[in-house]
Amino acid sequence: MKLYCENYLPLILGSMLLISSCVSNKQMAYLQYEDDLDRRTDIVTDSLIRVYESGALRYALQVNDILDIRIASPTPEEYNPFRIADRNITAGGSSGNSLGSGGNVQNRGYRIDPRGNLTLPVIGELRAEGLTIEQLEDTIDVLAAVELEDPVTRINLLNFRFSVLGEVAGEGVQYSSDHSLTMLQAIAMAGGAGEFGDMSRVKVIRRMKDRNYVFYLNLLDESFLASEFYFVQPQDMIVVPPLPSKPYLRYLGQNLSIVASGVSLALTIISLLTLYKP
Repeated sequence: MKLYCENYLPLILGSMLLISSCVSNKQMAYLQYEDDLDRRTDIVTDSLIRVYESGALRYALQVNDILDIRIASPTPEEYNPFRIADRNITAGGSSGNSLGSGGNVQNRGYRIDPRGNLTLPVIGELRAEGLTIEQLEDTIDVLAAVELEDPVTRINLLNFRFSVLGEVAGEGVQYSSDHSLTMLQAIAMAGGAGEFGDMSRVKVIRRMKDRNYVFYLNLLDESFLASEFYFVQPQDMIVVPPLPSKPYLRYLGQNLSIVASGVSLALTIISLLTLYKP
């Protein structure tokens, strides 16, 4: 009996090790298309295979949004009234690439007030809430043309922050000055999904005015590239849930040596009891 148990011990331990790491490729690979994981050798490389029209980015500016506004113009500096009124709204310059997680935007830029208006030097008060960034840029171009020659306005959203929670390498609040950030890029900024993250059921909570909207995304399916939710919006909360089998897999993977010792001890006891059975 002892020999019988010892012969099966490697098989038992091997099975436990296999089970502890059984997360399939189809549960991990992003943007899959039909059965392309099963026929990789048939895929034509270095050729255009498919084209997707991604959902249009239509973020509507909201109350309390903070904007970095730059107006470029060939008008000489000494004749530029914006230069006198506010050095941050003059021609040239850049608002930078991104703010760190500790970035303070409260003392920079122009805030949309509770009435949905924006107050700029020289131009005065104008409606901003409900407009896209591109629409507001066009509006300011028209108004600035009264004082400047061929003005070109560029706006960045300074309070573009979002949260990534759940099964990712680094949970927390992220900041970006890129208002065309995608969901995949947002998760990458959080260090990517963890080993047991379920990317087929990513929850997104989006706040618009006084309501929270909840929807789910399947980032394992290539059709996501055409989703209307392809882009992140400010204040989004992105939650990556665990795979259904995560608690079992994680416990077994982390405690495999303890479990193996327990199984070995149990088999030894059974062998001894059988050997010395009267």
